[in-house]
Amino acid sequence: MHPISYLQALILGLTQGIAEPFPISSLGHGVIIPGLFGWNIHQNDDYFLAFLVATHCATALVLFFYFLEDWLRIFRGLGRSLRDRGIEAEYVAMAQALGMGLTAWSPLAGGLLTGKYRRTEAGVAGEGRIANPDAPGLQVTDRDWAVVEALREVAAGLGRPMAEVALAWALAQPGITSLVIGASSARQLDGNLAALDLDLPADALRALDEASRPAATGAYGMFTAAYQSWVVSPGLGIGDEPESFRRPVWNGGQAG
Repeated sequence: MHPISYLQALILGLTQGIAEPFPISSLGHGVIIPGLFGWNIHQNDDYFLAFLVATHCATALVLFFYFLEDWLRIFRGLGRSLRDRGIEAEYVAMAQALGMGLTAWSPLAGGLLTGKYRRTEAGVAGEGRIANPDAPGLQVTDRDWAVVEALREVAAGLGRPMAEVALAWALAQPGITSLVIGASSARQLDGNLAALDLDLPADALRALDEASRPAATGAYGMFTAAYQSWVVSPGLGIGDEPESFRRPVWNGGQAG
């Protein structure tokens, strides 16, 4: 191998930075790429700083775009409704582990879970922005309509409005401490607040959970009970560490 120029050091640094978040990074940028081009780099070389800067910048860019959807979700707010249960894959467990509460927005999915919209051959019918084809917003899928129908059946069985049942379900979820609701009238606000006094029975919660259960996507599917019992530890039950394994965190001064 022979020494490389500043430009080659930047190219190697960018390549290393892009590969850094992936498991093959050490082999890829540390062995294969330098060997392929016959490049040699050492920490005492003048261009080593340029190599490091390029590496870290490339890694930061890769991680930014890789988690861009997560950043946008946090900036927009963590939606939590029978229609949108995406925060369950990561944020709920994180909040519980850190002793945090979650404030969820759009628990009625833009009004879809109130029952005021209907499915027709022409699309969505009803009074509201979801029914306006020219307005940007919620795209109602077949799964969404199935959730609405399950909610309608549960609400009818309980003799309560769909919106009230949907809000009560959201409030009953782990980690949720409050909901962000939007009311256009005092009557609507009173109806939403009535959900605070509604304790859904176990069979109602189970029916709504099953109807709205999201599919595990990406790497999250590897942490489901079905995958773990099938591939990782077939025939075994694996649980979390006992509470005794965790030492309490104390950030204050010396007690007593």
